[in-house]
Amino acid sequence: MNTAPLILQQGIDSGFAWEIVDGTEPADLTGYTAKGQVRKQESVTSPLLADLTCAVVGSSVSVQWTAEQSLAWNFTSGRGDVILINPAGRPVQVIWQGTVSVDPVVTDV
Repeated sequence: MNTAPLILQQGIDSGFAWEIVDGTEPADLTGYTAKGQVRKQESVTSPLLADLTCAVVGSSVSVQWTAEQSLAWNFTSGRGDVILINPAGRPVQVIWQGTVSVDPVVTDV
């Protein structure tokens, strides 16, 4: 599990990706999905700050956002995670978990 802090660049199209391996080989993630959220505190009952758009492509899990989506964020920090979900709909692995900071842009495009 990755626990490095995520810095979300606000006002630009951006994202993160994590390669999933099975031993030393890329994992077969056929049929898998992922879900990610940012909350005020590390608790499922804490206020939701953002639903992250997640995708599973090949053996990678990614979160992405558009400039327009990120400009709607009105928080500067929170706690989040990204969960891998197997084809049966069960959560099977925490891909990333940790602190989230929003880095606002100052240039009006």
